[in-house]
Amino acid sequence: MAQLMQIWIENMNTVLDDNKKLCLPNSEIIAMSPTMSMIFEVGDLAAASPATVSRCGMVYLEPASLGWKPMLTSWVASLPKALGAKSKHHLEVLFDWAVPACLRFVRRELQELSPTDDAGLARGAMRVVESCLDDFLPEARGTSEGGNVNQPPGAALDESSKAKQLEGLFLFALIWSTGATCDSAGRVKFDRFFRVLASGGVPDGYGNYMPAKKPILTVPSIPMASRQTVYDYRFDRPTCSWVPWMDSVPILAIPAGTGFADIMVPTKDTARYSYLLDLAVQHRQSLLMVGPSGTGKTSIIAAHLLGGRGLSPEQWVPIAITLSARTTANMLQQQVTSIACLIAACMCCVAAVNNYFQRAGYAGLLGVPSHKCAHVLRTDH
Repeated sequence: MAQLMQIWIENMNTVLDDNKKLCLPNSEIIAMSPTMSMIFEVGDLAAASPATVSRCGMVYLEPASLGWKPMLTSWVASLPKALGAKSKHHLEVLFDWAVPACLRFVRRELQELSPTDDAGLARGAMRVVESCLDDFLPEARGTSEGGNVNQPPGAALDESSKAKQLEGLFLFALIWSTGATCDSAGRVKFDRFFRVLASGGVPDGYGNYMPAKKPILTVPSIPMASRQTVYDYRFDRPTCSWVPWMDSVPILAIPAGTGFADIMVPTKDTARYSYLLDLAVQHRQSLLMVGPSGTGKTSIIAAHLLGGRGLSPEQWVPIAITLSARTTANMLQQQVTSIACLIAACMCCVAAVNNYFQRAGYAGLLGVPSHKCAHVLRTDH
């Protein structure tokens, strides 16, 4: 989905006519066959003229009319088979129980730093849960001695253990999806709301957004330490317990000769945002980090992606693109396209060049090897 651009949409009017002919600036005419038709998926019609609108049949799809539940149904069906039908149904019940109330609380009480829709927040929770289910994925290769495919470690768990782990992962995912787009004051409000919800209660004024029959959670409650919120804890799936982010902060060791600008003091913010960033990158998911200037977004991402602290250089190739106030959309597109074309060109000529090098006595590789992935970091200054 994108916005219409007046520069090119007006040139499509002749294609949208009955003759279906595209008139190019060089006086060349390209005719479409009678069996061909065009479909535009756009966000709005701000740049569309009456001539364009009159030539197209309009179908308006309101996000609220579709909702997020069809997305949940298709997502649950795509989960690993090792979870089992009972665990999948339990996870679907958890979403139907808590997500509507959380979405209503976000729209009613919180101020978001970046606008979102309900389907996007629900999809964010699904992605976090899915990223933590690696133990239920089948192994790509390898068979047992009897010739049977090796079962994933999660398949050996009983139903009660699966349910407890899914409940903890679901609560953790709700915190970092529906409760992750608000400001600092909103997090305090969400903490009070979410603790009542996670304990099995009904927050005041939200009974109409929750089912009459609520699931009974078996996962331990989130600790209520002094001056600690639900954002200060991470769910540890192997132990089914809530672990403070500070417990995963490493001891700071500054090598001799390190510049002051290169020193990053680990805090709970660096721990939790690096963890979420690693989850998204390792599972091929896009991530947008939003915040005011000077909050350490670029430093955290660069240390994890470019500094070699999180991603193995044997599997990932970093590509950094810096934006400025003078960077236009076309300039950014050209940078990304040129890098992608360069990588694709290198990949296409790797075999031929390698054969030449081998004949010449060299054993080097050009381009990005096939067993590596390239990640692009876009930041502004």
